[in-house]
This record gives sequence, structure tokens and C-alpha cells, in this order.
Amino acid sequence: MTQWHHERASTHRIASVLFVALILSACAVDYTKPGNSGGTTPTNVKRGVTYDQSRLPPTVGVCGQTYSGRATVRQQVFACAGYDYTDLYDRALASARFQTQRVTCPEACAPRHDWIDFRHWSCVDLFRPMIAHAAVETKAICPRPQDAKPAGLAAPAAGALTRAPNDENGPASGPIIVVEEIGDATAVACPATDNSEFEYSENVATCQGVNYQPFVQRAVRLATLHDQSVPCATGCAKAPFRALNTVWTCEPQPDNQGVVRPNNPGIVRVKVYYAIQCVRSP
Repeated sequence: MTQWHHERASTHRIASVLFVALILSACAVDYTKPGNSGGTTPTNVKRGVTYDQSRLPPTVGVCGQTYSGRATVRQQVFACAGYDYTDLYDRALASARFQTQRVTCPEACAPRHDWIDFRHWSCVDLFRPMIAHAAVETKAICPRPQDAKPAGLAAPAAGALTRAPNDENGPASGPIIVVEEIGDATAVACPATDNSEFEYSENVATCQGVNYQPFVQRAVRLATLHDQSVPCATGCAKAPFRALNTVWTCEPQPDNQGVVRPNNPGIVRVKVYYAIQCVRSP
């Protein structure tokens, strides 16, 4: 090969590398501002999960301070009559306890005192599909000697979780956080694909200068776990996790005067859209 051919081949290789680099650069995801992964957001979402960490209590408590953990779990059901709320209640209780049990009390007022302050379960049969839900509020205090230690609600009586509606101890003291919402009580058909949405929220000191990548990674990891937890109908196996699109943004929150400023503390929200796919087993 002549020197001219060598130079020409080298030029072509350089051009090819530059072209590939240009394409990769154009496709690179920018996590320094609100955006998305460039996929397609489905309109026919059948299942959804909300995982809200933006209202979690602090990890280090203050003596005399009471903290709340609130959770609701909802599920579509075929019939309200005779529905057993045990699974929904247990999941809501576990999620609420996770929120309050993360509080560590100072040595002067340890150990932390926990109790169940409110619970409710019911089923709405005005719509199709029908929606069953269970809500729980737990509380915790870092007690000083003069502070009360409420006993709270005992475990539900035998058979109580099959009767609805149930409302113990009045309404919860604040907004209920939907930590998990499953849109379909059944396994994915065989073969079939159910489009799903996973929404993840987390507090940040400010929305300015946020690097969204770690938040997106956490949301995708949790969405993958949810995908793995959904069963396939008999005769099918789960296909690998497949994200359709991921969208992220940050919402500055109002200050004590109710004013929203760009540098206020904010909430990062990430939505992961993915396909839960069940394919026939070989």
C-alpha cells in the first residue's frame, strides 16, 4: 500500500471516530438540569408505584419532639365484599414504621418511644376497577422525663382486617404519603406486556446545581426491584427489565412565608416508565 493509501485510510479512520464521537455526544444525557432520557412515555400505564422519601423525618431526633410516619397502600381488586386487608395493612405499617424508626434519639432522651396512632382500611366500589386501601400513621418521640408515652393502638383484633370500612383514632394528623400503589392485583398475562410507572421523590437543600444522576440511578434501581416482584402467569417467564423513558425535575418548596424562591429547599422527582414483559417459557 502506498503512503497515499495509508494517509487516506488514516483520514477515514479519524473521520469515522469523530463521527461516532459526535453521535455519542449528541445522545449523551445531561443530568445537570431537568430533562429525560430521550425515550417514549407510554400513555397506557397499567401499574404504578409511588416512593416518596421527601417527607421522611430526620435521622437525629430532638428531645421532646414527636415525629410521624404515614403510609397508604392501594390495590385494584375484583370485589370489595369479603376482601382481606391483611397484606395491605402489613405493608402500610411497615412503611410507616420505617419512617419513624429511622429517628435516633440523643442519649439524654433515649430510647425512642414508638406507637401506632391511626389506621384505616376501606374499599371504594363506585368505580371499575375497585380500589382497596389501608392507611397507617405511626408516631415516635424522644421522651423527656415529663413527656407522655402513649400506648397507641394494639394489633387489629382477629377478623378485623376482613371488615371495612375501619377508622381508628380519627383522621391522620397530616397528609398521607402513598408509598406504594399497585394498579393490578393479578399477575401479568402470558404472554403480555404491562406498561408501568415508578415515581421517586427525595428532598434536596436547593434545586440549583442539582446533579440528577444519583437520583435517577436510585429510582431505576427501585423500579427494577418492582419489576422483579410482579409475577407472570403460568407458562411465562419475566423478560429483562426494560426502561421506556425516565423523566426528572426539581420543585422548589415554599418558605415559612409561603414564597417559592429558586434557592429554597426542593424536592427532586424522578419518573421511570418501563415495560413489565412476560414471555412464554422455552
